[in-house]
Amino acid sequence: MLKLNQLKIDPYLTVGDHFRFLEAKTAYVYEKGEVTSKVKGYRCKLAMVDRGYDTFYVTVPTTPEIPVDTPVRVTDLEIKAFIIDGKPRISAKATAIEPIKDA
Repeated sequence: MLKLNQLKIDPYLTVGDHFRFLEAKTAYVYEKGEVTSKVKGYRCKLAMVDRGYDTFYVTVPTTPEIPVDTPVRVTDLEIKAFIIDGKPRISAKATAIEPIKDA
């Protein structure tokens, strides 16, 4: 039987491809359901311009130094679905978030 975490989600059909940067916070590694002090990247909140400015979070490996409300490009975006405690969840990661120079 096909499982939720086996689905291949087209990220740009799901969230669009026009974003605005809102904030970044440190993202930590979880082990056995518990947060550790190990940093896995930075969790960035983005507004989806193509989706009525709803927001989502994407984790990137380095801290983006981007002013709030700057138009950004997300590189190599991946979205996955999974279940924790019987509830469906999504996660998103990318290799980089960069400001769009001519926006």
